[in-house]
Amino acid sequence: LKYIEALNVTGESMEPLIKDQSLVFIDRSKTSLCFEKENIYVVNTPSGVLVKKVKFIPTYNKVQLISENKLYGAELFDLEDVIIIGKVVGTSDNEMIKEAA
Repeated sequence: LKYIEALNVTGESMEPLIKDQSLVFIDRSKTSLCFEKENIYVVNTPSGVLVKKVKFIPTYNKVQLISENKLYGAELFDLEDVIIIGKVVGTSDNEMIKEAA
């Protein structure tokens, strides 16, 4: 538990999985991307701090940030412009965030 922190989420981009005004629990020891899977991370980008599914695109050395809510489009950033703050491991709605298969 020493690396677990709680953050308040504002916005609907990750609904219905993570609801507006929910708390997310992040593991700050998990700051390396899993390149084969789309896991949910808290990331710092030129657009601000975001909670998104993160997908690495090695061909272009880019990171795609994907919203759960299909009303929001994906965002593309250079890998060096994205800092992983931590991996989301649960929410205040008692939802455990499972790793992508």
